[in-house]
Amino acid sequence: MERRSLYKFDLADWRVSEPETVTADDVLKDRKGRRRKELEKLEMQAFPQIAQALDQASIHKQKGGVCQQDISHHSLRVQTLENIGIGKILDHVLSGQEWHANHPIVREAAQILASQRDELALMGVRLTCGKNATPSAYFGALLRIFGLRTESKQITMNNRRIRVYCLDGDNLALTKADLVARLPRNIERYGELQMNSETPWIQEIYSLHTPFENNNNRGVCSR
Repeated sequence: MERRSLYKFDLADWRVSEPETVTADDVLKDRKGRRRKELEKLEMQAFPQIAQALDQASIHKQKGGVCQQDISHHSLRVQTLENIGIGKILDHVLSGQEWHANHPIVREAAQILASQRDELALMGVRLTCGKNATPSAYFGALLRIFGLRTESKQITMNNRRIRVYCLDGDNLALTKADLVARLPRNIERYGELQMNSETPWIQEIYSLHTPFENNNNRGVCSR
């Protein structure tokens, strides 16, 4: 019981909410903290300065010399994902569009992920699907890095039954709610967060909430 209470407190603190608001279902969805780590990666992809700050903090913790295995490399992962076109992928899925195994964005992503899988793992991009997985499985594994879950259905296209995918609506709503709730704390910790107004997926996640320079006020302003 004590461990459960502590776990609820930790989750509530991460979500910037009160412990009594955390339900048993919330705890189950958190998967012993794995979901939180996934959403933090999405935060860093949206605001690379958070990744840079965490990397610098890990270096500053080292005393008497820097040990590479104890240094975080979040910025490297963020840049690697940018290099393989994660922005275009997130623009597509977060805008509510569907995809299938033969969709150009899926085929392109799967080809890169499969051909560069070992190199990507060294850069912190680790996939949970098998090496011989389908394009859709590779695409889904990439989205799971950020805690984004999918749902699917079968439709008829060109007289063929195919499976199409989209983001799970409930999961996405919770993701947005958590990231928006954490925004004031991230501003407090890392200063003004630069949101690229030409990056649709970031706008989609944070909706009308705009980071602003943190002087005396704490919080989020709305346009």
